[in-house]
Order: sequence, then structure tokens, then C-alpha cells
Amino acid sequence: MLSVIGISSSGRRIYGRISHMTIKPGDALLLMGNEDSVSRFMSDYGLLPLGAKGARIFNVRKGMAALVALIAATVLSLIGFNTALSFMLATVALIISGAANYRRIYQYIEWPILVFMVGYLSLGYAIESSGLSSLIFNLIRGNPVALFLLTSLLANFINNMAAAAIMGPVALSFRNPLEALTIVAMASSSTFLTPYSHPANLLVYNIGSYKVKDYLIAGSIMLAVVMIVSLIIIKAA
Repeated sequence: MLSVIGISSSGRRIYGRISHMTIKPGDALLLMGNEDSVSRFMSDYGLLPLGAKGARIFNVRKGMAALVALIAATVLSLIGFNTALSFMLATVALIISGAANYRRIYQYIEWPILVFMVGYLSLGYAIESSGLSSLIFNLIRGNPVALFLLTSLLANFINNMAAAAIMGPVALSFRNPLEALTIVAMASSSTFLTPYSHPANLLVYNIGSYKVKDYLIAGSIMLAVVMIVSLIIIKAA
């Protein structure tokens, strides 16, 4: 049995029943129920605990089973076994052991992300084969700073996976492709400039009563620090 007995929504007035509300990132719920129901509810809806009394957030047996399965799948893939098949066997083992519920597996698969990744892998190939990557390379003239800034801007205002897919072929055109790809990886992960650049930014957006300009100011500083440190380390490696 689980009940939602209260909700805080960053000063927003709430009218009507809680069951008719749309929960937004940053909202806080006050739950009452047994530990299994609370833990299951938090897991199903991707909630984070702000405070708990007796709620079991981590199941030791299932956690250890998942860790063993992950290690086994990784070892199999490292010794030459097919990677996809290795992790599929690990998943099957978790289902058989009862550590994973096969009825809920599909809830944890981010289908939009899978479709997005496949689409942008195709986009990356199209960019490379069309010659657009060469055009972008000529614009930035092999400059690692320009590569970092352009990739990070794409990551912050479009999507980090899109940025990696677009700029990956460009990085391969550099004199040192491995170094350039590392720059692209770091830049596409530097999503600090807007609340919508990364789910973690949205998580604290409402609850912290932040504004877009707060992200732009603090994010610009963080971006500059990450760029400088990354380029120094990459060049020194």
C-alpha cells in the first residue's frame, strides 16, 4: 500500500487532486507506505530520495547478482565472445535468478534513445560521405580549441549524442584522430550551459529555483575550466 500525502512544487499553487497533477522535474513528493512499495515506486518512476525512514533503496542480493552478471559479461566480451550475446546471456541469467523481473525489463529500455542513436549514426555517416565533415574541418582549420567549442555548443543546444555523431567524422580528419576524438568526447559531455542540456540540470532546475542565466553564467565558467584542463591533459598525454 502506497499513498502520496503531499507535494512541493517550488512555490507553485496546487489546485485539485494530486492524482490529476502532472509531476515536473524538481517536484518533491511525500510518500507513505511500506518499504517495498516505496522502493518499487521510486525505481519505476526514477525518483531520488530526499529523506527516508526505513525505505530500502538498495537490495543487496539483487545488487550483487547484477554486479556479478556485469563482470561476467564484460569478461566474456574481453576474451573475444560476442559483446551483444555476452550481455544478453547476463540478462537472461538475472531473469532466471529472480534478480530482474522480465515483465518490467521493457520499462527500463529507453526506446527513444535507441532510435535516436541509430538515426544519428546514419547522420554521421551521411555527413562524412557528403563531404560536410571536410567543410567543417576547413572552417575550424584543425584547431583543437575551435573543435572543442563547436562540439560543446552543439551538445548544449542540440544534443550531446548529436554533437558526437556530427563532429566524430570531423575529428577523424585531424592530424591526430585519437586526440581529436578525445576532445570531441570531452566537449560533448560538457553540457552545462542550459537547464535542458542534460537531465541532471533539469533535476535541480525547479527545486533550486534557478534561472536560465544562472546556468549560462556558471556553465560558461565550468565549460572554460573543462576545456582548459582537457586540452592540457590531452596535449601532455
